[in-house]
Amino acid sequence: MVIVERSISILYTLAIMMAILLFPLGAINSYSQTKSVKILIFHSYHQGYEWNESIHKGIMENLNNTDNTIIYTEHLDAQRNSSKEYLDLMEALYKNKYKSKQIFFDLIIVSDDNALQFLKAKKDIFEIEADTTPPIVFCGINNFDPKNFEGLTNYTGVNEQISVKETLELAFKLRPNAKKVAVVVGSSITEQRNLKIFQETILEVQSRLPLNYLNKLELDELKNRLKDYDIDDILIVLGPLLSTPSGKTYSVKETIESIKSSSEAAIFGFWDFMLPFGALGGKVNHGYSQGQWASRIATRILNGTPVSEIPVQMISPNKFVFNDAALEKYNISYNMLPPKSIIMNKTAKGLIKEWDAIAQNSFFGYEMFEKHGTMMWLSDPKTGIIIDANQAAIDYYGYPTLTGMKLSDINLLSPDDTFKLMQRAKNGELNNFQLKHRLANGRIINVEIHTYPIKVSGNTILFAIINDITSKLEAEAAVKNRDSLVRAREAAIFFILLIAFLFQSALIFYLYQNIKKLKSAEERIKRSNDELRQLIKEREIAEEEREKLQGQLIQSQKMESIGRLAGGVAHDFNNMLGVILGHSELALYEVNTNNRLHQSLEEIRKAAKRSADLTRQLLAFARKQTAAPKVLDLNHTVDSMLKMLNRLIGENIELIWLPCENLWRVLIDPSQIDQILANLCVNAKDAIAGSGKVIIETQNITFESSDCVEQLKHTDIIITSNHEMRKDHEGCIPGDFVVLTVSDNGCGMDKETLDRIFEPFFTTKDISKGTGLGLATVYGIVKQNSGFINVYSEPNGKNGGSSSGTTFNIYLPRYIEDSGAKIAPKDEAKPILHGYETILLVEDEPSLLEMTAIMLKKLNYTVLAAGSSQRAIEIARDYDGKINLLMTDVVMPKMNGRELAIKLTSLYPDMRCLFMSGYTADVIAHHGVLDKSVHFIQKPFALKDIALKIRESLGHKES
Repeated sequence: MVIVERSISILYTLAIMMAILLFPLGAINSYSQTKSVKILIFHSYHQGYEWNESIHKGIMENLNNTDNTIIYTEHLDAQRNSSKEYLDLMEALYKNKYKSKQIFFDLIIVSDDNALQFLKAKKDIFEIEADTTPPIVFCGINNFDPKNFEGLTNYTGVNEQISVKETLELAFKLRPNAKKVAVVVGSSITEQRNLKIFQETILEVQSRLPLNYLNKLELDELKNRLKDYDIDDILIVLGPLLSTPSGKTYSVKETIESIKSSSEAAIFGFWDFMLPFGALGGKVNHGYSQGQWASRIATRILNGTPVSEIPVQMISPNKFVFNDAALEKYNISYNMLPPKSIIMNKTAKGLIKEWDAIAQNSFFGYEMFEKHGTMMWLSDPKTGIIIDANQAAIDYYGYPTLTGMKLSDINLLSPDDTFKLMQRAKNGELNNFQLKHRLANGRIINVEIHTYPIKVSGNTILFAIINDITSKLEAEAAVKNRDSLVRAREAAIFFILLIAFLFQSALIFYLYQNIKKLKSAEERIKRSNDELRQLIKEREIAEEEREKLQGQLIQSQKMESIGRLAGGVAHDFNNMLGVILGHSELALYEVNTNNRLHQSLEEIRKAAKRSADLTRQLLAFARKQTAAPKVLDLNHTVDSMLKMLNRLIGENIELIWLPCENLWRVLIDPSQIDQILANLCVNAKDAIAGSGKVIIETQNITFESSDCVEQLKHTDIIITSNHEMRKDHEGCIPGDFVVLTVSDNGCGMDKETLDRIFEPFFTTKDISKGTGLGLATVYGIVKQNSGFINVYSEPNGKNGGSSSGTTFNIYLPRYIEDSGAKIAPKDEAKPILHGYETILLVEDEPSLLEMTAIMLKKLNYTVLAAGSSQRAIEIARDYDGKINLLMTDVVMPKMNGRELAIKLTSLYPDMRCLFMSGYTADVIAHHGVLDKSVHFIQKPFALKDIALKIRESLGHKES
């Protein structure tokens, strides 16, 4: 049998060779006559193999395939046939196909070990001249070792190695209830080598469970042993293919499906092509990333960089990748996964979760979707499932929720017809159609639907606007009925007159009866007219409501524009303050402290810093305030502000401080607490006529599920008063919170005022006493930190009493321990740190560029100054020395700071980055909160601040 199979394989190969030999020679010779760059992509495995195709896609999407570049691709097919006879045949094939036709390559990209070993053994096939082979760039090479490359000199590439430590730690995190862990290992050389790496690396992982190695087993024995592992347990598979002692090799599909048929345990692996067949995931070898790296190296070589100057990429570019269906099966949410994880095979529920994440973190547009009075929803055209629906649609249809329901459950079409209709809408063939829908109470309505396809994370979903046209159709039917009755009456009269003329005496009684019927018909017509007038009146009311909604939209757009204007003004003002603050500090270092000019300069510096504080309030309102959250004890923070708050409210008002013992900590920017307390205390002062009291207190509180009213979206603001009390904790969400309470015994507020207190620029104060930004700023800060607000107020003399006052309860989430979070530091005087490195400074404001360059030079740095992103790229390319740090403004024309950093670090991987701005404009920040890995400094900055931040950005931790 073996001899027959080998004979068939050899005949198959010979057939391929003959087909190539018979290929017209002129077609091949035409390539050799063209002066162009020739590149060979040499794969180890056969075309269609998932790993192989993933690598090829990564190579082709990044390779500079211009008009003068010719790409050749060969598949050695060594996975299915690696015998000596077969490899000798392939050698003869390639010699005839290339060497005999004088086709030589400028560069060869090799994927996986088999092709590289073939190239090493048969290198004379592709030699340009004796002992001279073209540059070789490899990828997918397992556990690179220079000792295995003897005989090859002109090579470089990217290493492939399994991420044992990260995947195993992730498995224990995602399956905390696991009782057993099995490691599945086959008999092949590659699988045994992976086992050795696994056992060497496992020493670094604090494993809380013993590992059971299912090593070198036949498939039936392996399946039998796996029956003892249940859904909470963990399976680690050390090879994409499974080789057994009997010599059989099972594909990745056969391996994963066999394991799943025996055990419900979660499968973790190290290759991305295991996931489509049911593996959960892990930090996997990503074929696309391997191909990308190889093509980048190839591009550098073709652009003139010697191979000897490009070291082998030892760190395998592995990524965290997961199967969405497996995540649902094992009840694993996206927020449990590592950052930047890739989700494959998105399910309908996955699309719903993804849309919820986008919607909750989006801007004004989603709020309009959620609150608009017109019915709207989003649906998945592949499954027919509703991904999200606004409140108007939920209320009208009457179901508890529309999210997750199938459209075929609502409309009267069959599932097949519904699917065909959605495909036409997805492709843009149909965007306006009428259907019959069923409400929750069973009533059938006629609807007109307008659809529009939109893209969400690479998936197409349908946005739909739904209008109930039942009344419209009934009105049209009534009009038609009335016209038909009129025509019937006219015909009847004509007929009666005709009959009367012909049979006057015989039909008098019949005529009398028909007149009565006509009167009845007229009464019905009158009633129809009355109903029509009512319908017209309702239409007019609906039109007035539409105009009202249009006015609200214009008002919201106006507030958004004001916010953007405020943010832009604050950003530009910060730039000017930066120049003032920087030059005043530089001048202070040059003037003796005894000089009277020194005192004047110090006053200028203080005024600039106070002005910078004013811009923070504008930025908070515009939602562009950059927050640097730290772990705080609110008791300490409030205690340090008491003297300032006493001065703020005056001597006639008593300030009472009631701290809670053992208060939980919170994660928030300390300056935001200052803003909240200052705004609330100023409001309390203005509400108290003469003398009074202001009470500040803190406490811990936990909301259980039973304490909270179930809602689709939790409420950000809760307003209560005696005349409109709500259920306890309505709008809250379950969890632990720290409550900061500010109360006063002032005049209080009525319901109309309470309903508008958080609107920007709404104020009841004189124009000289308030702008209406204070409480809007408080609301913006609390929402930015995932909290909510409870406001209680009782106006003076309500219900015949004299008690009055207002209480603001600020709920901030309790901080859960995180080693990466910054603890708020104590203020300590630190020396100004100097350096010696080279800094590329990019700032589009000329005066600020000049001032910052002077400050950096004063700190002994070598400064390369650029007034634009394009100029920075030119300087970086022309500079011969090493650039240690890119210090760039975030908001710049044409190319922002984040894009510039990505472009330059791709050219200079070792270069560090430091961003600076008056606000981040959501370019490097997420809702204003900086990512922990991003180095950022707020404008304007002092010399001491920039000195410390530069050393931190360069990786130097100063004591």
